[in-house]
Amino acid sequence: MTPRRIGSRESSHPRSRRRRGQIVRAQWLTSFIKPIRQKLPDLVLDLNWGELAARTLNYTRAEIQSVVQHAWKSALSRIHSNRPGDGNSIKVTMHDFMIALETVVPELGIRRPNGTVGCGDRHKHIYKTAMQLVKQVKGRTGSPLVTCLLEGPNGSGKTALAATVGIHSGFRCVKFVSAETMLLQDERDKCQKIKEVFF
Repeated sequence: MTPRRIGSRESSHPRSRRRRGQIVRAQWLTSFIKPIRQKLPDLVLDLNWGELAARTLNYTRAEIQSVVQHAWKSALSRIHSNRPGDGNSIKVTMHDFMIALETVVPELGIRRPNGTVGCGDRHKHIYKTAMQLVKQVKGRTGSPLVTCLLEGPNGSGKTALAATVGIHSGFRCVKFVSAETMLLQDERDKCQKIKEVFF
C-alpha cells in the first residue's frame, strides 16, 4: 500500500491573486520590450498585452524575458523580405509571441494535460470528493490548509488522480511531491521535506 498525499495553501482570494499575477507579467513584458523600442523608435507593436499576460501563466520573469527575445528574433527573421535600410520599421506581432510561447515552455505547471480515463463510480466519487475539498479551500480566507490522503495498491491511479485534481483546481501553482525524489534520504530528511510542503 503506497499512499499519495496532496494539499494546497492559498494566501488570498484566487481570483484577485490571478489578476495581480497577470498585471505583474504584463509589466515584465513591457519592461523587456522597452530597451528594444529605445534602440528602434519606429518599432511597430501589434500586441495584446492582456492576452499575453494570460498566456504566460506559470512563467517566471526570466522565462518571460526569453519569450520576448524569441519573439524579437522571429520579427527580425522577416527583415529579409523588407527593402534594404528598412530595418527600423520592424513589426512585432502576436504571431511572433505565439511562436515564442511554443519554444519557451515554463518549468513549472503544465500546458497540455492529457486527462484521465474514468474507472467507474468509485473513481468518480473520489474525484468529486477531492474537488469539493478544493472548493472548500477556495472559499476560505486567510491561510487555510486542507490535506487529503489517497491510499491504494500500486497502479491504482493515485498519482494520476492527484495530478488531475491539481490541474483542475485552477490554483496558480501546484507542487507535487513524489516518493521517488526521496529514495536516498533518511527518515528525518523525508519528514522535513513533507513538513515543508504540507505544514
